[in-house]
Amino acid sequence: MVKFYIIFCFLTFNVFAQTEFEVTTKVELYEDLENPISLTNGQVWDDPSLEIPLGFNFEISTHVFNTVYIPDYFESSTLTIDPSGSNFSPIFAATTLDYIDRGFNSGISESDISYKLDQGDEGKILKIQWSNVGFFDDQTLEDFMNVQIWFYENSNKIEYRYGPVKIDNTSEVYFGLSGTTVAIAASYDLFNDAPLDNTYFLTEDPSDPSVIKILPSQFLDEPLVLDGTILENTVYEFNNTTLSLSQFGNLEFQLYPNPAVDIVNIKTNLSYFKLEVFNLLGQKLISSSNQKQIDVSSFSKGIYLFKISSNKEVVTKKIVIE
Repeated sequence: MVKFYIIFCFLTFNVFAQTEFEVTTKVELYEDLENPISLTNGQVWDDPSLEIPLGFNFEISTHVFNTVYIPDYFESSTLTIDPSGSNFSPIFAATTLDYIDRGFNSGISESDISYKLDQGDEGKILKIQWSNVGFFDDQTLEDFMNVQIWFYENSNKIEYRYGPVKIDNTSEVYFGLSGTTVAIAASYDLFNDAPLDNTYFLTEDPSDPSVIKILPSQFLDEPLVLDGTILENTVYEFNNTTLSLSQFGNLEFQLYPNPAVDIVNIKTNLSYFKLEVFNLLGQKLISSSNQKQIDVSSFSKGIYLFKISSNKEVVTKKIVIE
């Protein structure tokens, strides 16, 4: 199983580095979801593979999606938008702890993973809940946690919410570290284990954490974690302040066809733009200005990254060459 610490063991390329978050820490009363839809349905679980419909489209980096997954290749505390682990995806980690049903040894479920779609002042809110979860490496079988992740429809905001918690066996639950990783990776190459956009980590005091933004080109050789246990009623709010893909991409330019064979066309009203094309190794293949037809007939089949810059914004889209 992959541990999502994001220890970058190699230098990556700064292609997507554009997503910006404002992170706020709040204290709000934690409330269990009322009549949520259970994903585990009373079954004892460890590393489940679960699919959760959002009920609306959500945007982050170059991704627009309406389904998230708790994949079995990460700890069951981590969300992605790819169940296979072979594509690009954001990663949402309210913790990186290895959750397990507290009734795993007895065979009678004591923990539940569920979700609920609510209506709020800001539109729809998809709420995902981990209730009374234990930890795989906790030999005492006494520690537990309650966590929710909320996705907001209109604002593209994400919140991590923390409920009742007891973690006394810190050495085993935290894998010998001072606490857990709390992070959002805006876009990540799951197959090659490489960040493609900014990643945000919370560190130091869980009640007033520092926020560290890691660029795709930066190098880390150790996990970034909090110093201690996150207290009940803590809320970490991630406000996406980047102009959304639909706001910029759909209004300012279009790339077509996708997939492409010989030519990629650029339709735009921009008076000036710069285009760069990269392969997945980070090699720059094309750099041009105001060019509205790109000859890709010599490209090998595969996925390429088309990065367009104007005086307003930088947006990168995937183009498949067949």
